[in-house]
Amino acid sequence: MANADVYARWSWSGGQAVKKTDGKKWDFKNSGGWSWLADGSSTLGEGTAHAERQAWKTAWPAIIALSRKPDSTGKNATSVLQVKFVVDQQVCASCQRWMVVEVLSHLKQLRPIKAVAYAEVHTTGEHDWVRIGRETEWPKHVGMFGNWQDLAGLADDGVKA
Repeated sequence: MANADVYARWSWSGGQAVKKTDGKKWDFKNSGGWSWLADGSSTLGEGTAHAERQAWKTAWPAIIALSRKPDSTGKNATSVLQVKFVVDQQVCASCQRWMVVEVLSHLKQLRPIKAVAYAEVHTTGEHDWVRIGRETEWPKHVGMFGNWQDLAGLADDGVKA
């Protein structure tokens, strides 16, 4: 079963990652650090049931709210909104493509705010991350396919078109 969480923060906010003692969720110190927005889990192989997509569906309204939250410091105007998926297993090819196409398209809707997204994988003994984009080289531990050229030919269900 896959598990995924979605976090967000403004780039100026800082924060330090620590693992909770229950070992189930990643939490972040400091109120200005990463904010946990949603989680998802899945035992199904269907695209819409993938943990990353379930977590995103729940998190998206909170991401919109965070992007519009008034900022008394004025830092948001010159800052970057960072969104991070934390997953407990390799991201499947279908979700890699979905992140590049759908998640980045959603984040572009927040303009004029600049937003970036990351995928981070935590498994036993391994931890790695990438910035999501068409130019990204995905380490094998993080994503099933290495680059956009391999992903671009996939249909939405992760099967070669």
